[in-house]
Amino acid sequence: MLGQDDAARLGRTPEERLERAITTDSWLSSIAGDAKRVTSVATYSNYQLISERGHGPGWVMVGDAFGFVDPMLSPGVFLALRSAELLADASGSVARARARSRRAPSWTRRWRHTPTARRAMLSAWLELVAYLYDGRLAR
Repeated sequence: MLGQDDAARLGRTPEERLERAITTDSWLSSIAGDAKRVTSVATYSNYQLISERGHGPGWVMVGDAFGFVDPMLSPGVFLALRSAELLADASGSVARARARSRRAPSWTRRWRHTPTARRAMLSAWLELVAYLYDGRLAR
């Protein structure tokens, strides 16, 4: 992860930043100093996301499909397992209700509150990630 100020000091374009980072860092220079770049340089500014809609008729998003948080802190496995647990609870509730009654309950109605809970969990992780990258976590 490279902060904007540090990136600006290395150069104006992604290519300039990569080349300067290699030439100014002794370890990088020792392993890649004579290398020739053969592709463009890709950059990502924010790959974290939280979906607006997490389910519909015949489908539901769990884990990273619903929301992705920075992998450096590894919340993905926890959030995937928790969303799968919520899905299992909702599905089990619907199955039990169907077994007791001829009238099938609405699965969507049973699941409608879980995206709010999952969004809250993801938002908490995103806030923690912001503290990590802007230095507030270490203060």
